[in-house]
Amino acid sequence: MTHPRDGIGRRWNVVFALLSAIGAISRLLSFLLPATRLNPADRVVLFNTAARLTDDGRIWRIPIHGWVHQPEREDPLRRAVLASLVWFLKLERDGLHAQTLSLRLGYFLVDNKRKRRITISTINQLFAVGPSDLQGHFHADIELDSTKVNASTNGASIQIAVQSPNHPSGAFFCQVILVPPIGLSVISDVDDTVKDSNVLDKKALIRNTFLEPYRAVQGMADIYRSLATAGAAFHFVSCSPWHLYPVILAFLAESGFPLATLSMKRLRLKDSSLYEFFSTPDAFKIPRITAILKTFPQRRFILIGDSGERDPEIYGCVARDYPDQIFRILIRNVSDEDSNSPRLLKAFQGIPFEHWSLFSSPSKLREFLTLPEDAIAHL
Repeated sequence: MTHPRDGIGRRWNVVFALLSAIGAISRLLSFLLPATRLNPADRVVLFNTAARLTDDGRIWRIPIHGWVHQPEREDPLRRAVLASLVWFLKLERDGLHAQTLSLRLGYFLVDNKRKRRITISTINQLFAVGPSDLQGHFHADIELDSTKVNASTNGASIQIAVQSPNHPSGAFFCQVILVPPIGLSVISDVDDTVKDSNVLDKKALIRNTFLEPYRAVQGMADIYRSLATAGAAFHFVSCSPWHLYPVILAFLAESGFPLATLSMKRLRLKDSSLYEFFSTPDAFKIPRITAILKTFPQRRFILIGDSGERDPEIYGCVARDYPDQIFRILIRNVSDEDSNSPRLLKAFQGIPFEHWSLFSSPSKLREFLTLPEDAIAHL
C-alpha cells in the first residue's frame, strides 16, 4: 500500500524538477543576451570583504562580491505575495510588523539582473568587474599596490564604490578590511550567537527573522569591540540567505559590532541552490570557514557559535583539520547542555578540553577571552 507521504514526496520532486528545468532554460537564454552597463533602476549591493597581503608585502589582493537587482516595489506579483502573507499571518496591513515584513521579504522578491557589467573604484583606481550571473551576483579579484593603500588609509580598512553615470557617486559601496598576515581573527555565527533568534523554535525563528526588531545578545558587542580594539579581525558566517545581508549588516552596525565580513547562503528557486539551502549547516559552513583559514594561514582563530544547531560539530571538525590555527572554540549555551554531555564530547572528540568552552553569559565569555597584554599581536 502506498503511503500518502510518498505521493506528497513525488509531487515535490516534480515541482523541483520543473523549477530546475525552468532554470536550465533561463540559463541557456541568458547566453544570448549581451552584457550591459547598469541602468538607472538597478541597485547594487557590494558585500564587505577582507584583503590579504602577498608574501612579499607588495600587493593587497581583494576578492569582490556584489549583487545587482531592481526592487520592483510596484510589481503586482510582489504586492500580491506580500498582501497574502500579511493576511495569512493576521497582521495589521499598515502596522509595524507588516512594514518590517515588507522590508525584509522585499529583498527575496526583487528582479535579479543578469549580464550587468560594473565599474568599481578605490584609491583613485577603476576596475571593470562582472558580468553578473543569473542571480545578479558577480565575483572578481583585484589587486592594489600596498604603498598606495598605506598612504591612503589608517591601515584598518578602505572603501570600494560603484561608479556609474546613472547613479550618484558613492550610492553603492562596501568596506574592505585589510587583514595582516599574522594576528588573531574571530569567526562567529550570527543567530543565537550575537542575535537573539530562538533557532530551536521554528515559529519564533520566523517571527524573529521577518517580523520582530532584531535584538543583539546582551554584552556580545562590547566583547567583540574589545577584541577588535586589540587587533582582531572579524568574519561572520551565517546560514541565512544573502537576501538578508542588508538588514543583518545594518543590525550589526547599529548594535555596535565591529566591522566584519559576512558569508551567507545563496538561494534561488530555479536552480540547485534551492536544494543546497535546505542542506545541513555543515555543508555550507565548513567550506566557508575552511576558505577563510586557507586565505590567512598564519593567523590564529577563535570560533564563536551556539549550541542551538550544529556549531559544536562544525567547529570541532574544523579544529581537528586545522589544529595549529584554531586558538579557541567558544559556544553559547542555548540548549541547557553541559560540557560533559555526550553530544559535546563527541563533537569535540580529540580536541584538548582547555581549547573549547561553553558560556551562558557575556561575563563568562569575557573570562575565557582574557589574554595577557599584547598577546594578540604575538599569536
